[in-house]
Amino acid sequence: MKILYTLFALLFASTAYAQLKPVNAIYYFNEYLMNPAMAGKEQAFKGSLGYRKQMTSFGNAPQTQFLTAEYGYDERSGFGLKVYNEKAGLLKETSIGLSYAYHLALTEDNKLSFGLTGIYSKQGLSNDEFSGDLDDPDLIALAQRKGVFDSDFGMAFSSENFTAQIVLPNLVTTLKNDINEGVNYATFFTAISYKIETELGVLAPKLAFRDVKGMSGILDFGANFKLNPLGSTTFNVMALYHTSKNTTLGASVSFNDQFSFNTSYTLGGGKIGNYSNGDFEMGLAIKL
Repeated sequence: MKILYTLFALLFASTAYAQLKPVNAIYYFNEYLMNPAMAGKEQAFKGSLGYRKQMTSFGNAPQTQFLTAEYGYDERSGFGLKVYNEKAGLLKETSIGLSYAYHLALTEDNKLSFGLTGIYSKQGLSNDEFSGDLDDPDLIALAQRKGVFDSDFGMAFSSENFTAQIVLPNLVTTLKNDINEGVNYATFFTAISYKIETELGVLAPKLAFRDVKGMSGILDFGANFKLNPLGSTTFNVMALYHTSKNTTLGASVSFNDQFSFNTSYTLGGGKIGNYSNGDFEMGLAIKL
């Protein structure tokens, strides 16, 4: 039984770490993943999928698979779908979110957007990884946990070069302030970015802040550099520093502004960085 308790302690510690580190795609590659107001900003269909593995030196370390689809119906309405499948040790969680965004043109270049996502999440056990007594009451209780509903609300102001965002994730959980929900879930996100034209390409510095229930807020700051296209091919490089003592480096390439591939690596930092090789992430996207 002591081994079982130790296992679950490590398992939930991994889950907490996952909450502290959202996928890197939220910063530049796919902002809709964090902010529902970004759904359908363009009158086009966008689809993406990604994979991240955290703490790569650990066996059964947290892994995340994610998929999004966006559609800009017209200049004002956008729709989105996002699916997460997360696994840490024996614990797994699947969530599905549906989004609607309203984009209001203030002037020819300025736009104010609002978005809301309804989310259904279900936790359970990954039985294929389990070796032991499945009749244990604690395991049964965890495996039979009911799905929960939550929602994210987001706003964004965008002009030709400037973007500001505010997101209130996990609204239902935050407003309920249910002690059973514990800590380690996101309660607030904001970011500002600015595009600077140069002879070689476009530099886009970004400053973001994440607030996590029961923990100190985390600042993220860095920049993405989009090189001038080489024919139909465009390259991006990204670097971010997080006050959780992590550094993220990333790159992406796009073809004909339709197909793109991105990858990033976060160097482990803080105490956990002494035992981890860091986090690896990659993603693919299409725009039609």
